Amino acid sequence: MYGCSSIELVLGVASGFLNPNPLEDYIPHVNLPPDSDTDEVLIGVSRPLNFQLPVSAAAHVAMFAGGSGIAPFRSFWQARIASGAVGRSVLFLGVQSRKKLLYKQELRQHVLAGQLELHIAFSRDSNGLVFDRELQDLVERRMDPRYIDSVIVDQGNYICDLVTPTKMGGLGGFLYICGSLSLYETVMSGLRQALYKYRAVTKESADSLLSTAFAERRFMLDVFMTPRVISDNEPMISLSALAQHTGHRGGKIWIGVHGSVYDVTDFLPIHPGGTLIVAASAGLDASITFDEVAHTSNPEVMSLLGKYFISRLQPAPTFQSSDLNELRSGWVGYLRTCVEGLTTMSFETSSILQDSRIWFQGGLLNIGGVRKFYQFQSRLIQNGFPNLFGTKIHELYFKLTFALASGADEGSLPDLMGTINRAHSSSASFTARKTIAEIGEFVGNSASAQAFENGIIAYAHAAIELDLQLLERVRDEICAGLDVFDRVAEVVKSYPGKERQV
Repeated sequence: MYGCSSIELVLGVASGFLNPNPLEDYIPHVNLPPDSDTDEVLIGVSRPLNFQLPVSAAAHVAMFAGGSGIAPFRSFWQARIASGAVGRSVLFLGVQSRKKLLYKQELRQHVLAGQLELHIAFSRDSNGLVFDRELQDLVERRMDPRYIDSVIVDQGNYICDLVTPTKMGGLGGFLYICGSLSLYETVMSGLRQALYKYRAVTKESADSLLSTAFAERRFMLDVFMTPRVISDNEPMISLSALAQHTGHRGGKIWIGVHGSVYDVTDFLPIHPGGTLIVAASAGLDASITFDEVAHTSNPEVMSLLGKYFISRLQPAPTFQSSDLNELRSGWVGYLRTCVEGLTTMSFETSSILQDSRIWFQGGLLNIGGVRKFYQFQSRLIQNGFPNLFGTKIHELYFKLTFALASGADEGSLPDLMGTINRAHSSSASFTARKTIAEIGEFVGNSASAQAFENGIIAYAHAAIELDLQLLERVRDEICAGLDVFDRVAEVVKSYPGKERQV
């Protein structure tokens, strides 16, 4: 699209895959396959769809590059200059030394013309270059080697304005990072340091500002990383272990995607699609969900996700008996239902438990909080518990009973169905339903609710905590049962003809 007046030879590292066969030079009589020089080679081009310039020429743009990560930004600054953009275009560049600085002449030309601001950090060179705003030029200066985060902090006031959205008095600028995963981490560290220094914000506020920039599609990434070598002896993570990490009590959030497990706790704030879409898959194998939202084919997501890899997901054991395979499949489905219910409940109840604005307005009890708790508890009783203790568990119970009856040895199950039925018709169940109904009456009678505000709030907190504990205990029981299938599979390896008895 843009012409080049000169060609510059740059030494670097590349694969030798496309080189001619060395045997041709050293063993002239060797018999090479016919047409070996015309073999087709497939080359994939991966481009993050969101990694593009803003439509508005007035928008401010900051580009952060490390080494060869400068490549896509060349088209960025050329396009901005050609379109006559009035917003500032600023390039933050981290390279090892002057010898490895690409596009030197072109960069200096644009800097002198006032079309581009350039801030460089040399990590292995003391001959620094500093952008002088008055001279509109790069000035040589002796300094200690440094990384790109130091340059970001030097321009911290402007950086803070870029990150801050316009509705909060900032510039609402667009930020782009291209380079290795370590560069991404260094840039993010520099941005946080700038916010701490020039805006005196807390860690939570800094993360919130950065998350807002990601959510508003003002923060774009083109990050690459070296694939990790996985040993065959590396321990794998079971579905039951995965299900324990839902993050609903402030712990770690794990997800499984196509045979791998990732700790995405720190990934949530910068996820391009927002926090909830990932958090909703906490503790689950989210392969299908990721495919449905095209995350698997999105290099912007997958390149970052690799940073959070923990281990491989343990594959499902395969039994000779179709009944056992079907029973385990049903067990996995039941675990998924429970974990989904637990994460959904945590989303709904977090504000009820933690946000005082839900309960009070103008110093008085807010009926909106009472209504929210009543609606949540009613849905749980009418839909949540029946979904967990209804058809699915009945089906599993009968299949397991049949499997035991088909074995060589006698076995029996506890009266699980009777326990569920007795709990449903117990006096405690009746009392709980009656109490929820009474709270529902307060929704339409705010005057009487004011007199019982302490009791209502205390009951809401206690009830929600008991709901969470119940689902956690059910999840743990299901996980224990699922682990049995893995132990059965291990025993069957030693006694392949005794699968049903095992």
